Amino acid sequence: LQRKRLTSNIEIPLPEGHSLYDFQKAFVEFADKKKYVLLADEMGLGKTVQAISLINYKRPKTALIVCPAFLKWNWYKELQEWLVDEELKKNLFLLEAKKIPFFLEFILTDKKAVGIINYDILSQFVEEMKKKEMLSFDMVIWDESHYIKNLKAQRTRAAFQVVGAQEIFMTGTPIMNRPDEIFSILVKSGVYSPKDYWRFAYRYCLIEENRFGKKIVGVKDSAGVQKLLFPLMIRRT
Repeated sequence: LQRKRLTSNIEIPLPEGHSLYDFQKAFVEFADKKKYVLLADEMGLGKTVQAISLINYKRPKTALIVCPAFLKWNWYKELQEWLVDEELKKNLFLLEAKKIPFFLEFILTDKKAVGIINYDILSQFVEEMKKKEMLSFDMVIWDESHYIKNLKAQRTRAAFQVVGAQEIFMTGTPIMNRPDEIFSILVKSGVYSPKDYWRFAYRYCLIEENRFGKKIVGVKDSAGVQKLLFPLMIRRT
């Protein structure tokens, strides 16, 4: 499958002296009207800048960025450089466990804000959100989204409880070994429910069965997986 348009000329607000490549603008246009998007560009093509450009274009009031702990500071620096909304830029929160209640209280006062949180404390974040009866943001960005590929993992279960009016999944390795590694993102995007796991697996995966049970060992229908992801995913090399 190939997309007809790999470039775009849409106007995206950017800080003075900053510019985007046409393919980066194309992501913003692709994502504009979609609730769920998987940005799967290979490493080095500027996925972080593209996601921030989408924030500049869509102007969400509240945004949550979920990423591995080692990327939090990088996100903070990139947001400081690329955001055009001065209020959002002023209200950037690098979230540690003890700062979560203050951040949630802050956005409940109807303030613009961006929170940057690591997957390791997402469960605690969800518990605090439940206490305040809020689980949604205008935009949620899941960086290195392959971190939530395991349906049984605590962080994946927590991720399913965080809702964004728009959600962006970012990873250069959406599928590393087997098609079922993308299944949790398809669940989060409403394409499947968790109970559909084996229906998905038998459709797209090679399954080995023995006296110990069933095991996914490879891909059966790669073209089918690509067709399934086509409405959701954009990937450039």
